[in-house]
Amino acid sequence: MTKNILEKLRIPRNMVNAIKFAKDITRHNKNINFALGIKIKTGFIHEICGPSNFIMAMMIAANVNSLIIWIHEGSNIPFPDGINSWLSPNKIILIKVKNTHELLWSIEESLRIGLDFLIIGDTETIQNFTSIRRLQLIINKYHITSKLSLPTVLILTKNSCQLIGIESRWHCSPISD
Repeated sequence: MTKNILEKLRIPRNMVNAIKFAKDITRHNKNINFALGIKIKTGFIHEICGPSNFIMAMMIAANVNSLIIWIHEGSNIPFPDGINSWLSPNKIILIKVKNTHELLWSIEESLRIGLDFLIIGDTETIQNFTSIRRLQLIINKYHITSKLSLPTVLILTKNSCQLIGIESRWHCSPISD
């Protein structure tokens, strides 16, 4: 059935194989490897806190093949010359927001696009559970049901890991001598 439709559309055979290959990769890519033997699950929300949360976010972003949407409310943004050794700055879309409410709205809208972006939200803190639950419901509605794309959300917080309703919690700080 699909073959007949594709023949009618006159889509070249190599393009059909590329589309099929892209769908297969998306379905089977369940984890992001970011360090030797350490993985995070795609399709979930993860929190990274501590003074070096930016470095850990860069380690994860370097191992992602998709675009990265970086939403920040402060002045702590990825500087292109500084991240060039990690990944290409052309993969990052920067969004500056005024407050946490706008940050959460931007993450929601990014999830509704329907593609498997890595979405990084950089904020001081998120106070309520409802916001995180709402993000997970959007992932379930737009992505899990179709099984074609699984976006991953990283929430970078400054102080302690206190978000409720997330898949994993990471604390990243520099090693002191």
